Amino acid sequence: MRRNRIQALLLFAVGFTVACAGAFGPPEAFSPRRVELTGTYVHPGTSLEYPERIGVFRRLFVTEYDPDGYDSSGHYASPESLLITARVYHYPATVDVTPPTSDEFVDHYAQVLADITSSTAGGKLIGTEWEPREINSFELNGLHSIFEFEEFGTYHAPVRSHVYLYVLDGWYLKFRFTHPADIDVGATEHEVKLIESIRWPRPDSQPAI
Repeated sequence: MRRNRIQALLLFAVGFTVACAGAFGPPEAFSPRRVELTGTYVHPGTSLEYPERIGVFRRLFVTEYDPDGYDSSGHYASPESLLITARVYHYPATVDVTPPTSDEFVDHYAQVLADITSSTAGGKLIGTEWEPREINSFELNGLHSIFEFEEFGTYHAPVRSHVYLYVLDGWYLKFRFTHPADIDVGATEHEVKLIESIRWPRPDSQPAI
């Protein structure tokens, strides 16, 4: 029974996140590719790292949504005892990789939420708020929303999903976490630790928002 719950939740996470790969979506001529490797995956544009392990999370694989790997996501899962799935997305904020304006940032976040609502039925947006966070020694101001679903597919229990968006220089950093609603407080503590542990070795970058 426990394994069935895990499989159902993983299917939920895949369905919940497939709609919006990154800033502009995968090019029509390119099919997203799954990358499985040992060791740390390093983003070719910014050197942001998707480590094999971050706290309680283990990396399952990486998805590249464009030929150069500039638009990508790292897929993570916690131990079976916690049932948390996570994705870390990293992609250009604008076509020419320049910092977005505050209005462009908010507009993009609104599109992220709209994509979630349209791709996953039965979800209720509980709330959205600004959430400052220190990531790789930078004080970033981002947005955070929480969705709740009464059930999904064969997972017949309430599920919560947390969505975060930050930007540094001309690149977005987006996080999505999914877990049973009854462990929301404990799960969120692990999720925040993952967010704050992301390493992005670009000392010349400055917060854009």
